[in-house]
Amino acid sequence: MKIKTIDVLARECFDASNGNSYFDAIVTVNLGLKNELMFRLPFQYGYEGHYKDCAFETLKNKGLIVTDETMFGSYYKDNNIVARHSKKAGYNYQAMRVGK
Repeated sequence: MKIKTIDVLARECFDASNGNSYFDAIVTVNLGLKNELMFRLPFQYGYEGHYKDCAFETLKNKGLIVTDETMFGSYYKDNNIVARHSKKAGYNYQAMRVGK
């Protein structure tokens, strides 16, 4: 599959009682194209831009990207992939933890 676009929409929450941040995300490959593919990154520990790294690693694990490259930005640029990342913070930790 030729990848033209990668869109990652993440949600982040903060567990104040333990001082940890968590996220989940939806990753869409080739948004709006006939070969569009979407999958979810599960609720997991991470903060700031970690969701971007996890999306890239998941694409590699699924065999959609075959590379030894560890930096997603370099890979996307070298392969002319349009990448759009966004994250919204402030979600409720308890709700996200149970999948809401």
